[in-house]
Amino acid sequence: MSLDPETYKRQAEAAYQLGFELLKSARAAQIEYGRWLVNTLWLMHSGAIVGLLFKAHSGEHPPSYSVALFWFVAGIVSAFIAAFAAWWNFTFAAVLFHSWTDVRMLSDPKYWPQPDKGKAMKSTMWIAITGGVGSLVCLVVGSIAVWRTWI
Repeated sequence: MSLDPETYKRQAEAAYQLGFELLKSARAAQIEYGRWLVNTLWLMHSGAIVGLLFKAHSGEHPPSYSVALFWFVAGIVSAFIAAFAAWWNFTFAAVLFHSWTDVRMLSDPKYWPQPDKGKAMKSTMWIAITGGVGSLVCLVVGSIAVWRTWI
């Protein structure tokens, strides 16, 4: 089925605008939510580490918090992995959305956006999710380790 040039132009313009808006929205949301999530994880793990180190130096025979410290340090590492993978994911998404907003598509159908397999975006998304969940798990396990040391 072939479209007349005017119909193609209207559809191409609408697709271009949609792609451009998706690009702007994805950038803004990815940056804001990623920043908030990673900063929260770092703050929680860092606060736990500082608190445990402070507690370990108070009193004559403080209990050993080395197991708990391991989990909180592992949580920070997991948060860094999540942040780096999310940054990669954002970069791949920005490149994809940029290719979808090729201005040549407005006048030439051969530049119409092509579907992307998204392997890089999918893998970095899952790495980021795994790193974030791993960091949260480390926070819970570290907290349980502290609790078990106290009882």
